[in-house]
Amino acid sequence: MILVWYLLNIYFNIYNKLVLKAVPFPYTITTFQFASGSFFITLMWLLNLHPKPRLSLQQYAKILPLALIHMMGNVFTNMSLGKVAVSFTHTIKAMEPFFSVLFSVLLLGQTPSLLVVGSLVPLVGGVVLASMTEVSFNWLVVILPLVNIPNVKGLAKH
Repeated sequence: MILVWYLLNIYFNIYNKLVLKAVPFPYTITTFQFASGSFFITLMWLLNLHPKPRLSLQQYAKILPLALIHMMGNVFTNMSLGKVAVSFTHTIKAMEPFFSVLFSVLLLGQTPSLLVVGSLVPLVGGVVLASMTEVSFNWLVVILPLVNIPNVKGLAKH
């Protein structure tokens, strides 16, 4: 199942890049992607192919901000994909754990363990090394994929 997910993810990213080259409107593309997903999920609920979740208003109130952040993360990732290679966008997205830890420290006052900090060293080093050799490097492309960082479990606690 994991292999299938990886293969479909590769397929999705390659075709997403091709679509963004042909139609350079990341907001429109993302809106279409989310609308398509919403349509198919609604269809599955109506046809009883999957049970509709039963959520309270309080649960919706907790989920909505995270859903909006996730959606904006997709918009900014599509903006990045429209500007540079798929591989570079995903190289930058690999920094999400680093910034999740950083924001947990700055916003929540949580202190990461030495093991967590140590595990980030090779990640940060690898991204820095890969970024130094990227021909199409620019700071906007570094920032765009990282917008989804607040959508982490540590910041989602209520």
